[in-house]
Amino acid sequence: MLFDPSAHERLTDAGWDPDSVRAAIREIAEDAESSFDDGWPTHPQDADTPEEEGRRFRTVYLGGAGVVQALDSLQRRGLVDLRRDYVSYLERA
Repeated sequence: MLFDPSAHERLTDAGWDPDSVRAAIREIAEDAESSFDDGWPTHPQDADTPEEEGRRFRTVYLGGAGVVQALDSLQRRGLVDLRRDYVSYLERA
């Protein structure tokens, strides 16, 4: 199911507010940066085995490289200011 009412916010009558959208993007990016601990936790649905639950993947598709790519894209568009440089994290195997 694409839409699950228990997992999504209800629609409102509020009009489009670019400043609110930018604030939400900054909040999400700040949360992502705050969650960084040599990578990000694996999503439970991405772990095929109990051992993978604690693993911090680094790939673009499944892991931190994709998060870094998204954060970098937001920064290049002027939507966020990142607090850290992720190059050393990406250079490690």
